[in-house]
Amino acid sequence: MYICFPFLSIFLKWLESIPAGLPYTRLHKNLYLSMLVLTTCMAMVFWPTLAAALEKQSSKTPQRQLTELESHYMKSVLRGWRSFQTSYAEDGMACVHCHLEHDSMRTWVGSYPKVQVFDGKPYRVKGLRQVVLETLDKHTDLPADHRSELAEDLVAYIAWWGDGQSVKPGHSKSIPPAQRDLATLKKSVEKGQQLFLREADVPCGRCHSIGKNKSAHDMIPLTNSVTIFPRYMESSGRVISLEAFLAGHLSETSGKEYGPESAMVTDLIAYMASMAQGKKLRPGSK
Repeated sequence: MYICFPFLSIFLKWLESIPAGLPYTRLHKNLYLSMLVLTTCMAMVFWPTLAAALEKQSSKTPQRQLTELESHYMKSVLRGWRSFQTSYAEDGMACVHCHLEHDSMRTWVGSYPKVQVFDGKPYRVKGLRQVVLETLDKHTDLPADHRSELAEDLVAYIAWWGDGQSVKPGHSKSIPPAQRDLATLKKSVEKGQQLFLREADVPCGRCHSIGKNKSAHDMIPLTNSVTIFPRYMESSGRVISLEAFLAGHLSETSGKEYGPESAMVTDLIAYMASMAQGKKLRPGSK
């Protein structure tokens, strides 16, 4: 916008130097001047929007190619891709039949946990793994154990489409989410923070911190956890979602049984996601 004014001054002086006779009449000069003023005004009005769009475009992190992924994660993504194209129901319906435009999936993984509404399913904050399982429950004829196994690879596949995107909990579409949904997510984040800080049940704060670097007490930061899952875990021998990992980790350290879709796990991840807001997703990384 600022470079427009020197050019405007030069152009005005040039107009004044043009003779009033043919072929440049006073009418022509006024017309040129009006066009220039109009163009300059439009630039002033639309420049902030254009600049923001250019800045957003330049700040985007490109999606990695399959060959750039960690080998285990790449194989999980490929299995998820095949499952995404395959029907597991008598009606022949597969994921791809409803989700034809894969580019629309890019914001999915970074928006969870969030409120996801399905007919007949509870209204609550959910992780991506739970939403995938609910979808498989409605649109496949698979037994529960098979659905759980399938869900991990589907989550890995969906997460790869979000590679390079920013973490933005609760927002998966250009249309803003309902205020009720955001309020529900906020409560989940607050519950997760309380769980993280308290000593009983799940004493996360004893070993972990919410920050970029390890503290003086050699605590393990959790801020980046939501950006690198799903990923390969040697303890599991396969690629798993953050929900599955955290459920197993909590069960092991607390002596109690927690499921990946339990409210406690979801609330903790909601809190972690809120701390990672704006960070770039790189699933499958270490």
